[in-house]
Amino acid sequence: MRIGIVTFWTSDDNYGQLLQCYALQRYLRLQGHDAFLIRYTPQSFFLVRGAKVYLKILLRWFVYYGIFYFVNRQRFKAYRVTCNERKLSLQNKKINKARNFDQFRNDYIVSTSNIFTSIQDLRKNPPHADVYICGSDQIWGLPLKKKDIAGYFLDFGEKNISRISYATSFGRELSLDELQILKKYIRHFTSVSVRDYSAQSICRSCGRNDTVVTLDPTFLLPINAYQELMNKERINNIPYIFLYMINVFSKEEIHWKSIKEYIEEKQLGIRIVSSSGYCQARELIPEYSNNIPATIPEWLSYINDAQYIVTTSFHGVVFSIKMHKPFLVIPLNNLFSKGNVRITSLLSAIGLEDRILSSERSFAEQIENPIDWVKIDSITTNLQKESIEFIQSCCS
Repeated sequence: MRIGIVTFWTSDDNYGQLLQCYALQRYLRLQGHDAFLIRYTPQSFFLVRGAKVYLKILLRWFVYYGIFYFVNRQRFKAYRVTCNERKLSLQNKKINKARNFDQFRNDYIVSTSNIFTSIQDLRKNPPHADVYICGSDQIWGLPLKKKDIAGYFLDFGEKNISRISYATSFGRELSLDELQILKKYIRHFTSVSVRDYSAQSICRSCGRNDTVVTLDPTFLLPINAYQELMNKERINNIPYIFLYMINVFSKEEIHWKSIKEYIEEKQLGIRIVSSSGYCQARELIPEYSNNIPATIPEWLSYINDAQYIVTTSFHGVVFSIKMHKPFLVIPLNNLFSKGNVRITSLLSAIGLEDRILSSERSFAEQIENPIDWVKIDSITTNLQKESIEFIQSCCS
């Protein structure tokens, strides 16, 4: 069966984004399907469409915020933050070459030759397939009022093609207007599955009472599928904590003081990798260790070889679980805190809610608290079976 997949795929430093894309396609191809990525990257969602457009925006913002600086300091602060993010973006483009994501895409992801930059492109020349699948990741978290969001809801191609949502999520609340748009889009799906219970509730409120919760596609593959990608040699023989951060602005947000006291007391090493999510990756602790521009094989190896994991990332949690690593999640408390729901939903489903950092216990007590991996494996295996049954029922 020929299966076209629509998901996020363009990042140069978001490991979870690319690994979920790889995992769903890899799983489907292992089942004998001709699965491929539909390279959809709508230009309308880009904040900057080239240097000329960006300069116009910058000039307009400069005039506007310059005039009203003394009237509205908060808007001027927002302007400064935007400029800083732009600067970080330019820096990261240079740094990210070392992560080599393009090589990973070329080596491991089968894709359409065309890149579709708008819903019109997809509708004019839809990729041939028996089934279209959208997911995973927060592909439904983009503004639903924009017309190009239709591509992420598979609103293209022949009407008789099956349309499946697999482990999609929103990562935010929807307005009443957006809920009306969502009702229109999900009406035509053959089957709908989402990645967390919040997304399930949203879809059911829009008339899809058949919506089920499935595991992120990274859970579909056995651990040896990722071990094959890893570096063969250990990164370091010294025990270390691996910090993987995303959507974090400062070291205070990750409770760095507690982490630093712990690693110094235990004489542990530390490795730090940051990714760009809704904000640009940055060096959170430059005085201690630089942000490592790891390749995907190196990133997997850092988790595999670590003694402990500390992360704000959903996929940081996923791979800690798959590799049986003691971990702590630092919930986001900034403007991206709505994204915590996908982590809390997963941990609640497998009985690991106590791996969320809490002020009620010491850092050492929480991270050293043993995990019953036999029990966790049993739970995740059952959930994996349910997720596989969902896919097989849709692609048979």
